[in-house]
Amino acid sequence: VDFVYRFCREYGYEPEFYQVEYDSISVGIGSGKFDIGTNVVVTEERGDSIILSEPYKDFEIAMVTLDEIVEDTNLIDSTLSSFHNTFIKDSRWKLFLEGTGTTLLITGLTIVFGVLVGFMLYLLYKQGYKNVNRVIDLISWLISGTPTVLFLMILYYLIFVGKADIGGVWVAVIGFTLMFGYSVFEIIRTSISAIGKGQEERARALGYSSSQSLFEVILPQSLKIAFPQLKSEIITDGEKTYILV
Repeated sequence: VDFVYRFCREYGYEPEFYQVEYDSISVGIGSGKFDIGTNVVVTEERGDSIILSEPYKDFEIAMVTLDEIVEDTNLIDSTLSSFHNTFIKDSRWKLFLEGTGTTLLITGLTIVFGVLVGFMLYLLYKQGYKNVNRVIDLISWLISGTPTVLFLMILYYLIFVGKADIGGVWVAVIGFTLMFGYSVFEIIRTSISAIGKGQEERARALGYSSSQSLFEVILPQSLKIAFPQLKSEIITDGEKTYILV
């Protein structure tokens, strides 16, 4: 940091520092988002895309072995000992608690934003514009055909790489929201199509507008069909979030 400050002062630059995830450093430099990055492992592959300085720190790798033979213990004692060392002695219960909180945060925000995105997609799809509907169908096909982990990696490493104000949690929220929103869109579309066009035609004949027919006649009936599917999708989304976190 001192070297960067001295360099910038000498040549008239104004330095800006960002703290980002470790995996984003070399990718951010390669994409031109950063000029300088520290704590990067020197490899031949990285040397092809970015300029690497001479390493200033070498780390030695040591092999660790037991100093004495450990006596065999029964399953219960071994389990209790591992539980004590992991959760109590090393205080790793804090990691599980933090992971649970992160899971609930991502799941809750995903449900709220995903429902809004899915419903807005359906309202846009309902207008009947062919080009718009083709774009929605294409995006839905891309999202549904992409594995969850791969989709999140594309968002994190390609789209939001090097963004200091967007962490991994918010990238996960955006990714799961898009995937869950697509599912909500499909659930709403199939549920409303199961009601039949006759309901809307009768409502329009009674003087209801298009929006009144949707919100007062069609949606209340279709929600009974959509809720079980939506509940199942929420559980699946929560399981994916928990596994990834």
